[in-house]
Amino acid sequence: MNQYEGDEVFVKWTRVNGQEVMLFDRYPIRSKSDYNWVYLEPREGWPAGEYSVDFYSSDETMRPVAGGNFQVK
Repeated sequence: MNQYEGDEVFVKWTRVNGQEVMLFDRYPIRSKSDYNWVYLEPREGWPAGEYSVDFYSSDETMRPVAGGNFQVK
């Protein structure tokens, strides 16, 4: 989140296989903190596959500010 000054972000959590958007919502953050957390626990559990979590600015530009992928086996 280098240099991001806002106090909230949009979070998009996607299951890459099939492009299923599991979460897309606005979340508060502490821009000066070393860590911020977003938590998701699907009711059906985590199906195997690749997932992407992306963070966007919470303004009209919605520019990407951070992101990453992880794998569930």
